[in-house]
Amino acid sequence: MGYYEDVTVSYIGGNGFNATFLTDIEISPSVKLTSIKITGTKAKMKVLINSKVAKSTYVKFKVDKKTKKIKTDKNGFAAFKLNPGKHTVTAYYKNAIVKKTINVPSLVLNSVKVKKSAKKVVLTVKLTKKLKNKVIKFKFNGKTLKVKTNAKGIAKATFKTSNLKAGKKLTYSATYLKDTVKKTVKVSK
Repeated sequence: MGYYEDVTVSYIGGNGFNATFLTDIEISPSVKLTSIKITGTKAKMKVLINSKVAKSTYVKFKVDKKTKKIKTDKNGFAAFKLNPGKHTVTAYYKNAIVKKTINVPSLVLNSVKVKKSAKKVVLTVKLTKKLKNKVIKFKFNGKTLKVKTNAKGIAKATFKTSNLKAGKKLTYSATYLKDTVKKTVKVSK
């Protein structure tokens, strides 16, 4: 399937029929939304049209009830802001439509690097709103800590580590109310 313009179709005739004609044929394009990335209230998603990255292409998006045209960047990503919560995102390109449901968490968890020799790992969470004294539950490598946010909506948890093996993948997460963000890190030498 794809979208083609100015396709010429001809028939040379036969069996008593003489026919030659020119026409345009339009075949519906296929649209996909992939590689969804959410950082705080900023969302990015890659647009594929007929399995190819849609670079610098205007695509119409309907987010919940608001509709607007967004131009993708050189890597095919369309970017927009979303408040925390569940959202229905619909993309329109020509006569193709695709829908995605996106959940925007109310917290941002930092990415960490962990070395084999590390004695501690510090996890940091920032709420999308500056809320003080909110409890954040951190988990790292099977251990759990609960920490309250400061006036800026930030909470930090320090986990002591030992006997880490290079190459091992560790899972860590942070939870606020019903929102949980999970990440993994590979222990380096």
